[in-house]
Amino acid sequence: MKKRHTNAKFVRLRKVTQTKEDIELNRRIRRINEAISSKELDLLRHLARTDNGFVNDGLRRRAWPLLLHCGKVIDDWDENKAEEHKDERQVLLDVERSLNNYPTGGSYRKLAFLSIRHVVVSWFSDLTPVTKKQKQDDLNDIIVEVLRKYPLLHYYQGYHDVCTCFLIVMGKTNAIPAIENPILRQLTLINTLLKLEDPPVFDFIDEVGVLPYYCLSWILTWCSHDITDFAKVARLFDFFIASNPLMPVYFATAVVLSRRKELLEMEPDNALVHHFLSKFPQDVDVDILVVHAIELEIKFSPEELQRKAGAGLDETSTVNTYATLWSSLQPGDVPSKPDAERILSLPPAERKPSRFGDQGPARNAKERLVLKNRTLWTLLAVGAGMGTAALIMLNNHAMRQWMVDA
Repeated sequence: MKKRHTNAKFVRLRKVTQTKEDIELNRRIRRINEAISSKELDLLRHLARTDNGFVNDGLRRRAWPLLLHCGKVIDDWDENKAEEHKDERQVLLDVERSLNNYPTGGSYRKLAFLSIRHVVVSWFSDLTPVTKKQKQDDLNDIIVEVLRKYPLLHYYQGYHDVCTCFLIVMGKTNAIPAIENPILRQLTLINTLLKLEDPPVFDFIDEVGVLPYYCLSWILTWCSHDITDFAKVARLFDFFIASNPLMPVYFATAVVLSRRKELLEMEPDNALVHHFLSKFPQDVDVDILVVHAIELEIKFSPEELQRKAGAGLDETSTVNTYATLWSSLQPGDVPSKPDAERILSLPPAERKPSRFGDQGPARNAKERLVLKNRTLWTLLAVGAGMGTAALIMLNNHAMRQWMVDA
C-alpha cells in the first residue's frame, strides 16, 4: 500500500512582512519586558506615560504590581472575623449594572504582530469561558473584601468601575492587593489650569456659570465610567498608575481644551454647555490627550499649581507626598500601611494645608462666595486611586475639611 504523506509536513509558514509600526511595537514590548525583568521603575513609568503604554494586558499584569508595590503584601486579614460593611447593599446594586461594555471572557486584545507566543497566549485567554455573572460575582467579592478590611472607609458610586479594570486585567486574586494599596487622590485646580492655559475657554465657562461637576466621574473613576472602549481605559490606567495623583485633573483639563473650537461656538447657555462638557468624547485619541496632560504637568507642576491658585492641599495629601512616600520606593519595598492608616485617620484639626497655598492671589467676591458655599470643589476633594484610599470619604466633617478651592 502506497504510503500517504501528510501535506502538513511540507507546509511552509508564509513570511510575515512587518511594517514600521510592527517593528516599533516589537521593540517597545522588548523594552517593557526588560524593564519588568530588571525592575526599573523609572523606565516603567516612562513607558506607561508614552505612546501605547504597556500595549497589552499580559504586560500590564506584570508591570502594574511593580508600580503599585503590591507583589509581597503580607495579608493577615481573617475573613471569618470580618463584619458586614454598611455600604455592601449599594455595592451589589452597582455591580448588578456593571460590565455592560467591557469584555468578560478575557481581554480586548488586538492581535497585532507580537510574536507567535504572544498571539497564542492572547488567543487562549480570549477563549476563556467566563460568564458576565461570574465576573460580576468576582467584582462584588473584591470590593466587599476591601470594605470589610477597612470598615472606616466609605464606598462611592463609580468605584466599581475602577475595580472592574483591575479585575479584567489582573484577575480576581491579583486585583485585590492592587486596589487596596492606599494612595489618596485629592484632586483640585481644574479651573486654575484652564485659566492659566487658555483664558478664553476659562472665561466662557466661567461667564456661563458652569461648575466643574461635568468632570466628576472622569476624575473619580479614571474615566472608566465614561469611556466604552476598554482598550482606551486600560491605556489610561497605565498612565495614571505611573503618574502623580493629580494627573487625572491635568488629563480632564486636556479633554476640555481638546473641544475648544466646538465649545467657543456654542450658545452661552448653562444647561447646554454643562451637557456638552459632561459627555466624554468617545472618538478622541487618548494618546494625544496624554501628551497634552504631560505638557500641562511640566508647565504647571502640582506645587506651582497650588501656588498659582493660592490654595494648598493638605501636607499629607499624596499629591504633595508622592515623591517622598511613593515614587521613591524601590522594587520589593512594601508601602507602609500603618503610616497610611495614621495619615488617613488624622482628625480634621490636624490636617494642615501645605505651604504651596500661601502665595496665591486675593480672591474676588465671586470666588469668596463659592468658598463660603463650599460646593464648587466638593467633587475634587477626594479622587479615585487604585488603592483603598480611592474609597475614602471618611465622613462629612472630614470631607469639608479637605475641600479646597482654586
